[in-house]
Amino acid sequence: MSVSLARGLRLTALLVAALAAFAQSQSQPQPQPGVDADTAREPAPGAVVSHMGSAPPEALTEAALSDLRERVNRATTQGRHVDILRLIDTPTRLPDGSSQSRWAAIYYGEALSHVIYGDEAWRAMQRQLERLAEQQPHAWILVAHAHVAQAWQARGDGMAGSVTPAQQARFQALLGQAAKTLDQHKAELAEMPEWYALRLHLATEAGEPESARRRWFVEGVLRHPANQGIYFARMRQLTPKWGGSEPAMFDLLDDIARSDDPAVLAEGLYARVLFFAEREGYPLVRHPRVKLERMNADIDRIVASYPVQWNVQPFLVARCSLADRARSEQLVPALRRPVSGRVSAEDAELYASCLSWLLQGEGFVMRYHRRGQAPETVVIE
Repeated sequence: MSVSLARGLRLTALLVAALAAFAQSQSQPQPQPGVDADTAREPAPGAVVSHMGSAPPEALTEAALSDLRERVNRATTQGRHVDILRLIDTPTRLPDGSSQSRWAAIYYGEALSHVIYGDEAWRAMQRQLERLAEQQPHAWILVAHAHVAQAWQARGDGMAGSVTPAQQARFQALLGQAAKTLDQHKAELAEMPEWYALRLHLATEAGEPESARRRWFVEGVLRHPANQGIYFARMRQLTPKWGGSEPAMFDLLDDIARSDDPAVLAEGLYARVLFFAEREGYPLVRHPRVKLERMNADIDRIVASYPVQWNVQPFLVARCSLADRARSEQLVPALRRPVSGRVSAEDAELYASCLSWLLQGEGFVMRYHRRGQAPETVVIE
């Protein structure tokens, strides 16, 4: 038997076993998620939310997010903002490794913009939140989020060219109110990672000086060294779209690579931030400045702890794009059907090509699209 045939048979067996395991998990009874916010017992800080027993981690995550959004919407509609604060304040981990706190904050902004309309209604909401903050200082983060939600409602969801000067002025003014709220109450809020993530996002939108943005980032990672939201907000600032550059993006990645903090390593932050840049339109995996050893070590850590397919499948495409057959093969046991809905159509096609390359030895051509640059053609043989 030839070496290539033996490898193909071995990979086929691994893939069949992986898909069989997935099919078995799908056939098991799956209790319906959903716990009423009034009676639910919050998970312990740092716990991983799980509602569905042995269901695949993708189903667990989607169920947890659906349940979280429902609870946030219900609490917002009923004016129980203290429940929202509790969700943002509790560092619970979802099964894909993301933070409940960050998702709760996002859903809160969405919920507010769907139930509050008109300046008077927004002023009444702000007064209600400020009264809560006088009793529970962490609630000032809710006040800031309410300003942001009102700002986006005033601006609208259209592209920049569709926003009128009046809408843009109102948008910037309300974002300024959010930033002012955060700055005035930093002493009460700085122990919350969300203060830094939100403040960095506001600084990006307002075009605040780089010296201030870098100061908040450095302070934030010193207080919260492995918080994904803070690193993602900083990487977004450093993209060319927001006035940064690829060298600046790699300076941030190099800083992460130099860290030997156990929390940073366990989080797989180098790979997470690298792939966040790709989602922002800057695929950097093939760049000569990428620390491949660190990237691959982080990929292995993430897959071992959070094997959701929207982690595993893009990681396979990345290793495949480097023609790294050995490390690509290592991911095969973690693969499941179908292609994740969070994977772009282009990456889904590349994913299928990667599997054919691994299983049948079929070469293919990849085209890398990077903002502001001509596509790069890569031949994988």
